[in-house]
Amino acid sequence: GTMAMQAESINDLLAREPFQPFTILAADGREYPVTQSAFVHVFKAEAFYAYPSNDRWTRAALSQVTAIEANAAD
Repeated sequence: GTMAMQAESINDLLAREPFQPFTILAADGREYPVTQSAFVHVFKAEAFYAYPSNDRWTRAALSQVTAIEANAAD
């Protein structure tokens, strides 16, 4: 299903060597920039996301992920 495909896509990006930053886009307009693989852990139906700039974290439902975009090189 869609959640399994989203999980696989995110895990593939997290495992990439060398790591390349990407952004997870959600249906509610939220964006989750992934600058290091340690900031995200994917479960069956959701992803755990830690914000890189502070001690906040959230859970994002994989069913609400609308796109995964590669970040442009700086």
